[in-house]
Amino acid sequence: ICKKSKGDEKIMENSFETLEQISEGEELIGFYDKEEQDKIIMNTLMALEKEKAYKEGFAEGIAEGKEEGILIAKAKAAKKMLKMNMDTNLISKVTKISVDEIKKIQNDLFEEEKKNNEKSI
Repeated sequence: ICKKSKGDEKIMENSFETLEQISEGEELIGFYDKEEQDKIIMNTLMALEKEKAYKEGFAEGIAEGKEEGILIAKAKAAKKMLKMNMDTNLISKVTKISVDEIKKIQNDLFEEEKKNNEKSI
């Protein structure tokens, strides 16, 4: 192009215009835009997955916390019933705690009372 257009500025001008039209064409712009759009989509999907995982983890944590709170409340109730000298089988039926677990609570209660008695002496 340069040898043929030497001295002919009109040809050079037309060549630059053609190059500009090609580089600004929708196909090339779309090619670069698609790559950018793919990155945006990937980042969006990753952000959504991260948010979903956070919400699931949060919900699991809440459920575990509630379950733990219920178990603590049942153990406290069992302790109170043991202090009232209620039968371990009855306590088990009321609290839905196994008899073995109630016996462990009873032993812990006995140890607590033993320590408290030693402190007061």
